Amino acid sequence: MKIYKNNFLTLLLFLLLIVSVAYEALKLLKDYHTLDTEHLFIFYSLVVVFAVSVLIAVLKFKIFVTTNLSIIIIYPFQFRYRSVNKNSVNRLSWDNLRFAILNFRQMSIYSRSGTKINISDLEFYNFSDIENEMMKIVSTDRKGRRAKEDVAYDQAHFNKPVVELALLLLAIVLVFLVLAMIKYQSMKIIVLLIADAVFLIQMKLLRDFYVRVMNTYNDERFSEKRD
Repeated sequence: MKIYKNNFLTLLLFLLLIVSVAYEALKLLKDYHTLDTEHLFIFYSLVVVFAVSVLIAVLKFKIFVTTNLSIIIIYPFQFRYRSVNKNSVNRLSWDNLRFAILNFRQMSIYSRSGTKINISDLEFYNFSDIENEMMKIVSTDRKGRRAKEDVAYDQAHFNKPVVELALLLLAIVLVFLVLAMIKYQSMKIIVLLIADAVFLIQMKLLRDFYVRVMNTYNDERFSEKRD
């Protein structure tokens, strides 16, 4: 049995969003009876954002597991799971999933019974491992492999400038946090510094991955033209 890792960066950002919104809403709740119209609007907006965020977590969060015989999707917040026999999987397809200002790779797994399972690298850190595992089950022709490569290239080409901008901003913030830590020696600043460093490392790894994908894709297309 193999359990695939969920995307750490997505989970961290989502958790930060929920905690931050809940914190701000609770601060306003303490003075609820004295809030003016503007702050009441902010409070209810925060409540809506919190409720939607929790609902998304409940409906969308899943764990991907494979065994020798089955593919198992576990929805822990819904207390349910779906199981598909590997022998019944007959087709794979790929496309890009647009979320905010980023593109994510999505793979759809189809079974003979009509079951469709969508998996994306927004959800799973080792998405490429899931792809490779599924391609061992389903024989993918040249057209299917090309579709997979095209989706990966489109994602890398679209996301790379955004990630490079994020790297620059995180590096600037890191410098200011280091200076602030030296001056104030505050625990809050230290926590922010660690969080910024973690995001900076993740963005650097992501940029390097995109560069490798683009270089590999261009090399393969160049080889095809020569042949």
